[in-house]
Amino acid sequence: MNTKLEKYIGILSIIPLIFSIVLGFLKEQNTSIKLIQEFIPNSKNILHYTDNIYKVIAENNLPLYISFASHVGYSGPMQLAIIANQEKKIDTVVLIKSPDTKPYLDKILENKLPNHFLNQSITNIIPPDAVSGATISSNAIIHAVEKASHNLITNNTVQQELAIPQQHNQNIKQNAIFSSSELYKLGIVLFLFLSAFWISTKNFKYNKLKSHYILAGLSFVSVGILFSMQFSLSTITLLLSGIWKNGIASYAPLFALILAILCVVFTKKNLYCSHICPFGTLQEGISLITHCSMPPKNNFIKWITRFFTLLILCFAIYYAIPSYATYEPFGKTFNMIGSFTLFVLSIAVILSSLIFKKPWCHLLCPMTPFFDYILFWRKLLTPSKKIKE
Repeated sequence: MNTKLEKYIGILSIIPLIFSIVLGFLKEQNTSIKLIQEFIPNSKNILHYTDNIYKVIAENNLPLYISFASHVGYSGPMQLAIIANQEKKIDTVVLIKSPDTKPYLDKILENKLPNHFLNQSITNIIPPDAVSGATISSNAIIHAVEKASHNLITNNTVQQELAIPQQHNQNIKQNAIFSSSELYKLGIVLFLFLSAFWISTKNFKYNKLKSHYILAGLSFVSVGILFSMQFSLSTITLLLSGIWKNGIASYAPLFALILAILCVVFTKKNLYCSHICPFGTLQEGISLITHCSMPPKNNFIKWITRFFTLLILCFAIYYAIPSYATYEPFGKTFNMIGSFTLFVLSIAVILSSLIFKKPWCHLLCPMTPFFDYILFWRKLLTPSKKIKE
């Protein structure tokens, strides 16, 4: 493609990203009333008590109390609402938004976790056991329901209307942002990036190829097998949409993404893809069996990947749901999270690695155009040095 045309496309491509961020933010404003009208379509009157609590006069003139709450799930805050009647019992639990991946949610809904809270008193919530295989997501729903109930019973107006005796504030479970295991992950990620940077410097006096294999192996075992925390387009969605500010289950993938971006910006080297990526290491290890070469460059596939990456990223940012941007096969490869389609894609990539070296990385991986895009803007914003005659 013509260099100038490629440059113009690169500049213009930032416009849909900005629009998706701004429009996504505006979409989130003042949505509570619209949601209530969807929950209770025949409501006569809606009274706003606080940002999280509303009183609704239903068609039968009986009051209903709606409380919104959220709790951190796997990929961000799990948002829900409970509807309580005048008898202080929960009529409905509505899951408003979940950034977590569909397999987790499907497992939770199959086990009918939200139904456990129906007809329970908001003054005495008895939580169910977390769903095995979706522990973080189900715990997020449980704690969000507890928070929503707590909002109601500690609100002065609701206390008076429902004759709830004043209570001391209950201890509501909060997510620990940096547990000991989380700090351990962050330390490992930092060590891997520092090691990759050292290996890439001219001052490294040891065998670079052997050192690369050792570092890649350590990353494959720790980041891939033990942690299963490889970042993806969903992590970029977390970063650009600002969801991370409300808390996520683990900051390690986000930390790795930021370090990878900083490496590209300040060193002009994609150290993550070349040394650390566990899925890239898996492909490279398989390629050593047949000693195959890189796949041929294909501009058509390159631009299709770029376009698809931009499209799906804007879509996920607008709706502020990171799971919408999850289509990479490594999630299925390392922790079996994802659809059957991703399972087939994982097998296809692994088998293709016997024919071409790192086929996913060089042809289809969305991280490649993302880092290329950062490098493009780095060159664009860096003033060229004038040569003195």
